[in-house]
Amino acid sequence: MTMDLNKLVNNALVEMTEAGYVQQVVKKALEKTVSSVVDDLIGGYRSDFKTSLENHVKANLNVDMDRLNLTGYNVLLLNTVQEILDDQIQTQGIERVKEELTQMFSPMEKKEWKLSEIIEKMKNKENEDHEKDGESISFHYDDSFSLGIHVYFDPESDKEKYECEYSFYISRDERNKNMGRLTTLRIGNKELTNKQVLNGFYNFDKFLFQLYATGATIIADHDYVEENYGYDD
Repeated sequence: MTMDLNKLVNNALVEMTEAGYVQQVVKKALEKTVSSVVDDLIGGYRSDFKTSLENHVKANLNVDMDRLNLTGYNVLLLNTVQEILDDQIQTQGIERVKEELTQMFSPMEKKEWKLSEIIEKMKNKENEDHEKDGESISFHYDDSFSLGIHVYFDPESDKEKYECEYSFYISRDERNKNMGRLTTLRIGNKELTNKQVLNGFYNFDKFLFQLYATGATIIADHDYVEENYGYDD
């Protein structure tokens, strides 16, 4: 039996073509070929396209870092830091004010204070180093009013009453005219303000404010007030 090889091949090709196999093979081969060509053209190690693209990017995206303006970035950074600080300061500030106000409005070690004791506290604070030994304070006492007593005093001598650093008004107790409570207080020759209260007081100023804020009873023993700084102050 004679075999016609050409006829067999042709018949097989017809069958494969009709079944779509040839088209699939050709398509895959073309895909590989195109991919290889494009890769060589564009993505090759030193392809002309790649070299041209690199040169174009370098020419048109040339960023000079020395001349780059970072002001906007710095402002953003500083503002962010400031927000954080403000938040901390506000939180800590509120806590500090609460603590300070709690201390100032807390009950004192006793409810009654003599005027002479108050003056001695100022003298002790002002003469801690004893540099004022032998000197005197300024002290003015006016009980000519039926409802209260005006007191003015200053750690320095020869001050007129309205020049004094401290002054307060004692509203008389109905049962005892020589005692009462502070209804007005001036520190630094100024009426108290909310800002002063929130900022807090220190040392003798704080003591005076506590007398005023807690409604401590003041005994007006002005005859026992010692105006001179002594060696025991």
